[in-house]
Amino acid sequence: MNYQDLLKAKEYFEKIAEMCDKIDEGDWWEKPEGMNLTLRDIFQLDIANFIMYLSASDGRLSAEEIQAYRVITGFGGDDLESIKRHIKENNIYSMDFESEPPLIMKLLSKAERNAIMCGAKFESSILNLLVSFYGVIGQVVISIDGGITYNEKRDFNIIMDTIKGFAADHDILGDRWALLD
Repeated sequence: MNYQDLLKAKEYFEKIAEMCDKIDEGDWWEKPEGMNLTLRDIFQLDIANFIMYLSASDGRLSAEEIQAYRVITGFGGDDLESIKRHIKENNIYSMDFESEPPLIMKLLSKAERNAIMCGAKFESSILNLLVSFYGVIGQVVISIDGGITYNEKRDFNIIMDTIKGFAADHDILGDRWALLD
């Protein structure tokens, strides 16, 4: 396991989570009815599900994948059995999951529009940052247990195509998938 990559992924996670906090504070997004979560919470859950999806793609959850999940998301109490149960109960490793963009992308896309209409300025689109982040996280997760299987690479490409497709259709600033610095 490359701990440097893992720590860099965690650092990116925190940057985007802080951006979610600022958007929450700016009151630029509309919470879906009955939802009592912050954008940070939704982001954290979406990333957890993304990591679980990729971790399941080679047919087993390794100790390294579980550690990456815990470090990146901050869900330190989740163990192998609870993660397996969550994947199964929530249909995470499925065509439905991989073909639906993460909720955080949908919410942040609308929030970015609202923020811009209120005069906010962004160096890069929020969706651009998310695409880059998901790419970084995905590469860390699929390579963390020492090798990348055909299924891991295929599933990573499928879900990234979904993420990139949503971003391409909803990016209002026009920039595309610049890497995070």
